Amino acid sequence: MFYTLTNPNGYFSDYFFIFLCTTFACSGCSYLISTFITPKSSQLCVVVFNLLSCMVGGANPTLVQLDKSGFIAQVFYSCSFARYTMEAMFIVNVNGLPDVWEGWRSTQLELIGYNKDNLAFDLGMLIVIGVVTRLLSLICLYQVNKGAQT
Repeated sequence: MFYTLTNPNGYFSDYFFIFLCTTFACSGCSYLISTFITPKSSQLCVVVFNLLSCMVGGANPTLVQLDKSGFIAQVFYSCSFARYTMEAMFIVNVNGLPDVWEGWRSTQLELIGYNKDNLAFDLGMLIVIGVVTRLLSLICLYQVNKGAQT
């Protein structure tokens, strides 16, 4: 496992674009949280939100295990930016493996619940999460400051 992390199988540009989309989605969620939480506690709330998002991201427990937990768990991991980041990184990493690893690759994808053809979907969902949360934060800003507007 350590060798895989120090010598990734994907291209730098793939990882860069994944993290760029993740930053866009994560900062959008942070904007949304900071609009309706006081500045004193908004930083802590954003950190807790990110930790909870990573907890339901699909690494441990896996998406297969979360599917068995019920509808609420499915909703949480479907709205989590970390789920799409983890899946995209895993897909980029296993797609860079030689064909000799095909048996292991398909077993791991099935065990975790990822789909090797979902890379574009994952990146698209990260962008959608970023856009939607930014739009919601804009609406919240207008509603919070409605009395201050003339």
